[in-house]
Amino acid sequence: MSDLRSIAHKITKGKNESDNWNQFFTEYKGYVGRLAGTQFALNLVSIMMDDHLWQEQELSSIGKEFLEFVETCEKAGYDISLEEQITEYRKKLKNMMECLVTYNDRYLIYLYVMNISKYRFEDYDMKGYTDASFTDELMAYITKDKDQSNIRYKTMDVLKGLPIRLTKKRFFELVRDGYSVYKGGSMESIKGFDYMLRSAALLKEPEGMSAYFPALDEYDRHFASLDIESLDAEGYYDESTRLAECIDYLNEHISSCQLLAEGINQLYAFILTGDCAFDEENLSAVKKIISIINKVEDPALGYDLDDDVNELLEGLEGVQEEELERLEDADGALEDILSSKFAAAANKSVLADFIVIDKLKILVSSSYFADTDDEDASEVTLEAFLALLNDFVGDISDSFENKSKTYVRALMASCIGCMPMNFENTTKLREYILGSLNACTNAAEKMALVGQLREMMAADMDLE
Repeated sequence: MSDLRSIAHKITKGKNESDNWNQFFTEYKGYVGRLAGTQFALNLVSIMMDDHLWQEQELSSIGKEFLEFVETCEKAGYDISLEEQITEYRKKLKNMMECLVTYNDRYLIYLYVMNISKYRFEDYDMKGYTDASFTDELMAYITKDKDQSNIRYKTMDVLKGLPIRLTKKRFFELVRDGYSVYKGGSMESIKGFDYMLRSAALLKEPEGMSAYFPALDEYDRHFASLDIESLDAEGYYDESTRLAECIDYLNEHISSCQLLAEGINQLYAFILTGDCAFDEENLSAVKKIISIINKVEDPALGYDLDDDVNELLEGLEGVQEEELERLEDADGALEDILSSKFAAAANKSVLADFIVIDKLKILVSSSYFADTDDEDASEVTLEAFLALLNDFVGDISDSFENKSKTYVRALMASCIGCMPMNFENTTKLREYILGSLNACTNAAEKMALVGQLREMMAADMDLE
């Protein structure tokens, strides 16, 4: 096997660039193909054994469509001509996932409102609690991490969990600041932020929500019309239990859709690299697993891992880890090439190869629903900036109408969790956190949020 670092070095030095690039590209695709094929075989078995996927009518149809496509791929010899069909399936699956994420955003708002109401019916203890000491707890949690990206994530999780006592004017100032961060950037970036913020504000309704998931839609309409503040203790606990069950049910839907998305991406990558992917032994194992799975008549009746498949899976042990390591090294070599004169002067053929590599990198990443088409790299214009900002402000202002203060605060908290709120230093961040806690004079609400933040910190510590 060739050393891609060595090949990349030759390319960057201008040595026999065309032949060396063809060798690099072929071997790079081979790494991705072996990884994708192995992962697909493993994932296909997991899909077959996902009881929730096959027992839920809302999901089983898209699951069966997936298996039908796998069978079509096998019969067609995993031909690249299936690319258009696979792209259409990814779009459909992405739409369904957007529906599920939208339901998730809505249920989190209902959960926020429900949770801050719980101390109307339960005792709470403020002994030893002060806003200053709890601020110190939160700051210690945020700043103990040395990774700047992790610090940002932790900061935003904390900010959206704090009591919200913002005026609408101040909230919209924060919104404007959030959009302003993307001035001078690409349209793709500001559109992504706008999409995320609209989702958090419950302003998105993907096509087919109620048609795809009628049970989830029924839950949604119930909680959207529920006057939580008027519930007595029994009603509160009944509705809390019902909401928790609904969220568990939704999470199982999301997990099943992610399995399908991961599988279709791996199959797509396998098709794109099939001409140079595997050594014969591993290729045979993957194709045999697919062939055996394709003979299963109805996974809804239950699928037990048979001895033949289990033996084939055992033969693939270690391949995934090996190829991930190789691919990581190959990506480093690729970066050297992309920053060289060779890339700057690339002809149409090489540019097409770069596009294939970009697509492959997306397909084997954990961004299951990322678009494989070219991004809009054009710069954000003033007109585009103002249009997105003003549309969002107008739409969320309308959504605030006739809503309770608690519900409006929940929407604000959800949005703040998406905004790139930049603080000059940790002192400014501490002042913001302490100010938010001081501004909340409702002790029951404050202690409910304090409890949630402590649970979040404890859960995060358990993962470390």
